[in-house]
Amino acid sequence: MQIAVYLAFLVPLAAAAASYPPWTVNEEPVTISKPATSWKATRIMNPFKDQVVKANSAFYFKCKAKLLELPAKATGANFNVHVIMIPKSGAAKWVTIGRLHNVRRQAGWVEIGGDFETPSNIKSINMQVSIHGESLKFEINPNTMSLVRLLPDGQWKTKANQRISAIRKGGLTLNIKNPKRYTNRQLKFKWEQVKSGFPVGSAVQGNKLGGTNTEAKKYQEFFFKNFNWGTTENDCKWRIMEGRENKPVYNNVNKAIDALESHKFGSRAHALFWGRTNAIPNWIRSKSTPAIMGHIRRRLRYMALTYGKRFDHIDVNNEQLHEAWYGEKMNNPNLLPWMFKEFHRMSPSTKLFLNDFFVFADGIMTLAYKQQVLNLRKQGAPVHGIGMQSHFGKRPKIETLMKRLESSAN
Repeated sequence: MQIAVYLAFLVPLAAAAASYPPWTVNEEPVTISKPATSWKATRIMNPFKDQVVKANSAFYFKCKAKLLELPAKATGANFNVHVIMIPKSGAAKWVTIGRLHNVRRQAGWVEIGGDFETPSNIKSINMQVSIHGESLKFEINPNTMSLVRLLPDGQWKTKANQRISAIRKGGLTLNIKNPKRYTNRQLKFKWEQVKSGFPVGSAVQGNKLGGTNTEAKKYQEFFFKNFNWGTTENDCKWRIMEGRENKPVYNNVNKAIDALESHKFGSRAHALFWGRTNAIPNWIRSKSTPAIMGHIRRRLRYMALTYGKRFDHIDVNNEQLHEAWYGEKMNNPNLLPWMFKEFHRMSPSTKLFLNDFFVFADGIMTLAYKQQVLNLRKQGAPVHGIGMQSHFGKRPKIETLMKRLESSAN
């Protein structure tokens, strides 16, 4: 006689006992041969020119800049960083590698820069910092300027897998009592992992998570088999939830969170506010400043009361780096930190996030995202994490992606 014992278990994430390769980005400093002779300028400055660089390589440039005067008709100015690639033959190519929007004079020194890749026929590069559309005075601190070559690491995948094994996996000790004293030959064991403690998620649609037709059932089967975390794709967006003024529709949001909770999945609501002109509710566009503020308060209140204790994470604002309709409409640069603090006051257990793009798959706004979070936290906003929305149109260099992550984390 053989006795089969089937064991289903969840291994908790634990601190790894074994050592693993540290997270590092291999860099080679580049000595700048022709730096600028003056570090104050109006509108445009070239921190350096005619810099010889290696072909087919990734580079990272950064420096700190300071606005010396305010624009006439705006709350802040926009810094752009460009690299001008000069080939051995043919026309030069301009590439924007960094943007930082709505910089105010009181911000002081801000970090700007970005990464770029050189083509095979590169001769040299010029670096340019400019203020978009305004003839304003600014300054660069030369002591903060650096240019590095990002070096490929042929062992990155091996190191990454070692970190995964050490960090994402925990140890398991199994003790089995054999009261009937079966012989070892009579016992067979099958271990089955039924759930992962490491969050792997997907965007979800409430009507499909809570649907009953064949398509919805297939959707549910695939999602619940392969993931353990869900983020509402569109159902929580203000324009979708409240197409008519003062009449929010909760149906699809409820379907999503009900399904996630029933499977004990993690959850994120995306997003309370989205300040792009084409993403705001149509009915709010022509409202007065006091009326808009009243609706923002109401939106925060009903989302906190209804979902504050149900969603683990909530994106307070989406894509603020690209447009800030609400703050600009009301001429209130402090609106975003207030949103964070106000929702946290009503729902202190919810983890609050930002979400934005051009910060990982593309690095144009990586440093701008970092600056935004630092500014928010400096103002007391409870930013618990960031979302890095990414759309990959081509295969990126791993060293570039690692640098963008490192820049964000630092």
